[in-house]
Amino acid sequence: MVGAAATRAEQVKRRKYENLHSNFFFVPFGVETLGPWGPEARALFKELSKGLSSLPVILERALANELVWPSKVAMPAS
Repeated sequence: MVGAAATRAEQVKRRKYENLHSNFFFVPFGVETLGPWGPEARALFKELSKGLSSLPVILERALANELVWPSKVAMPAS
């Protein structure tokens, strides 16, 4: 499932910090390497963007899950 690792990371972080004092606003932020964002990470950026009149193109694409990362480049052997 696409995004499963990011979702799982958010769940682990939520459990890790479940006893954090209520004075803090905690949002677990899961992002896969060269992959999708977790649901809470996407929700946080959507909430932050509500008051903005214009977003950078990269943020708009990330929120729409359309962000395409360049493929890995082979490193020369040492």
